[in-house]
Amino acid sequence: MKQDEPGHVHVGMDNLISDLRYAVRTFVRNPGFAAIAIMSLALGIGVNVVIFSVVNAVLARPIGGVAGADQLVRVYRGSHSPLAYEDFQYFRDSVRSFAGVVAERIQAVTTERGGEVAPLQAAVVPDDYFSTLGVAPAAGRLFSGGVSPSNPVVVLSHRYWSHDFGGDHAIIGSTLRLNDASYTVVGVASADFTSSVALWNPQVFVPFSVARPILGVAPADWNGSVYTTARLGPAATRASAQAEVDVRTSQLVAASRGARDGMTVRLDDARGVVAEIRTPAAVVSTFLMVIVGLVLLIACANVANLLLTRAAARRREIGVRLAIGASRRRLVRQLLTESLLLAVAGGALAFVAAIEAARALATVLARVVPADVALSFVPDGRVLAFTVAVSLVTALVFGLTPALQSVRRDLVTALRDDGERSGYGRSRLRSGLVIGQVLLCTVLVAGSMLFVRSLANAKALDPGFVTAGIVDIPIDLGPRRLDSLATATFYRRVLDETRAIGGVEAATLANVVPLSGSNNQTTIWVEGVSTDKQQRLPQAYFNVVATDYLKTLGIPLVRGRDVEQRLPRSGTLR
Repeated sequence: MKQDEPGHVHVGMDNLISDLRYAVRTFVRNPGFAAIAIMSLALGIGVNVVIFSVVNAVLARPIGGVAGADQLVRVYRGSHSPLAYEDFQYFRDSVRSFAGVVAERIQAVTTERGGEVAPLQAAVVPDDYFSTLGVAPAAGRLFSGGVSPSNPVVVLSHRYWSHDFGGDHAIIGSTLRLNDASYTVVGVASADFTSSVALWNPQVFVPFSVARPILGVAPADWNGSVYTTARLGPAATRASAQAEVDVRTSQLVAASRGARDGMTVRLDDARGVVAEIRTPAAVVSTFLMVIVGLVLLIACANVANLLLTRAAARRREIGVRLAIGASRRRLVRQLLTESLLLAVAGGALAFVAAIEAARALATVLARVVPADVALSFVPDGRVLAFTVAVSLVTALVFGLTPALQSVRRDLVTALRDDGERSGYGRSRLRSGLVIGQVLLCTVLVAGSMLFVRSLANAKALDPGFVTAGIVDIPIDLGPRRLDSLATATFYRRVLDETRAIGGVEAATLANVVPLSGSNNQTTIWVEGVSTDKQQRLPQAYFNVVATDYLKTLGIPLVRGRDVEQRLPRSGTLR
């Protein structure tokens, strides 16, 4: 038996090739049927591939342009919050399961070129940021630790280098002004790397050690939070690293004397968007995948009906093949090969269309999404594997039942000329497929109408403040390091001159803009209660605003009075 196995494999391959050739000849003789079937499948598979490309980019794609992306993990405080800078330093220095830890914060800066000032997004990162992630330079070199404060350096993103400098290598070694400080451009990051945080799209990368001019303070004195990514050591797993992090977190909480009571730290895969927005993104993704899955089912039912109709025309052919000795199993395999060929052709068209659709979608979104958000839905290897899998499953879904239906009749019935009497003319299965398509289409149409109506209703909801005619202008004075008097004078002048503009009814200042996604939180300490007895202290959200805040946003004052003119000393206001 063992000696015959190679021969059996060879015969099997010959049969498969023969089936494929016969299927191709069959479709060449019936180009109309083949075209309709392939286009139906391409549409059904295509919408699934396009949506999966988006889902893959948002939820599953690892950090691009880094070495060993599977060994990277996110480090969150609680379920999804970024770490404080000092906590990042603590875990970087104390957790032995980590081969390296990096952090990243986006900071708005300005640059001056040719007498014009332009805004930029700077990623403030550790000195060993690129070496820990394993990012390769596209030009020049990348800083890798030990950056001297006396020689501040900066690395450009590939997109910024290509778009604003035309990919000119002469930029390496030149000086780039960020706010009021000069930085030496030492290199350009690789084209497929944008950030350690999904969707972030900084133009420049600045080491923490030389970031004081753009932060306004030294990083050690900065109370901001950073998104943290760690690389697991060679012998570490996420579970073992989590166990060590739990121990280190307990030690940190004990040493903080109540300042971090209840603190937990969680490790997660470094894939897709950060945990803060993963849950709503997953809900939307599931909804979209269900919708396009129904579209694919409709396409499968349509092609299955076409195959059943075609089987009626081939009943004599099938009967003759059965009469000359072909087994029913052999005929089913031939018919499934034809279905597989249709599905593969449809899947190939779908994948090509998905590439172009992803590019078009990114172009459209780029017009409405801020420039500091990186969007790339171009299919990768995971999307290709999904396309192949869906094509194979689709071939079985629409091909198996018609194939079994075609060969289940006896020879006498199969050789009859009368299609009505043979059962092919009127088929309960075909009627059921048509009814199924109508039902699915009804569900999709009804769901689409409800979705559109829900969007219209959501747009009509009252957010509690006026949205029409409101203009948001960000102002960041932190890096200017102005004293309190100069800061207050500046903001007062901004308000006075803005209110003097024709058509402006009211103007105000606010640290947090409604619906911006940002927030300020503070812990509520109970007076007269010792620190060690205050567990799970409540958090309160607050905003820092100037006078006329309620008037500007059209928020009615129920009782009391409006806030007085209290201009902050520094910080980012709008």
